Amino acid sequence: MEDKKATGKPVATVKTASLKSVSAVSGSAAKPEQSKEEAPAAKAPVKKTTAKTTTAKKTEETKAAVRKTADDVMKVVEKEAREISAKAEETVKSAQEEISREVKAVEKKTQKKAVETKKAVEKKAQEVKKTAEKKVAETKKVVEKKADEAKKTVVKTLEKEVKETVTLQFASKSYTTETLVASAKDIWKYDLKKDPADIKEVELYVKPEESLVYYVINGTEKGSFPI
Repeated sequence: MEDKKATGKPVATVKTASLKSVSAVSGSAAKPEQSKEEAPAAKAPVKKTTAKTTTAKKTEETKAAVRKTADDVMKVVEKEAREISAKAEETVKSAQEEISREVKAVEKKTQKKAVETKKAVEKKAQEVKKTAEKKVAETKKVVEKKADEAKKTVVKTLEKEVKETVTLQFASKSYTTETLVASAKDIWKYDLKKDPADIKEVELYVKPEESLVYYVINGTEKGSFPI
């Protein structure tokens, strides 16, 4: 087994060496022929020029590709920048609209609150006014009542303190002021059919020569009665 493996390796080595040697021999054999002929010597510079041209072309193509890639990248960046700018403007506009709506809502609430406060103040003022007017009316009534009572008290006091009696005598006749006033009131009540409570004032004019008493009640009702 070891002999077979050893014999296999040299065979491969020999074959490879033979190929290299063949190429070396063929090359050495071709050199004398090329040295005799001038045409093959001029072909080498042509290959170099072609290589340089190919390299320059590839370089230009690479540059063009880089420029195209850069342009494409710039277009993408500009597009994204425009989109970002548009979104930013839209965001700012939306924020401004939201702020405007909030400001209007606050103003509306403030105005509504002011109106409600004004109405409440006016309502309270009306209630206070009504209460004050009611209180004044009640006070006025009390004052008037007390004034009437005081007046009556004064009149009664004066009547008690000074009693005046006027008596008219003529032709064997005698009349006091009270009897003449009572006669005038009787005419008002029985003849004229009016309420004695409506009498506010009684004026009497006595004329003994005519045996008549002329009366004026409340300044409008006039007449006379005999004595």
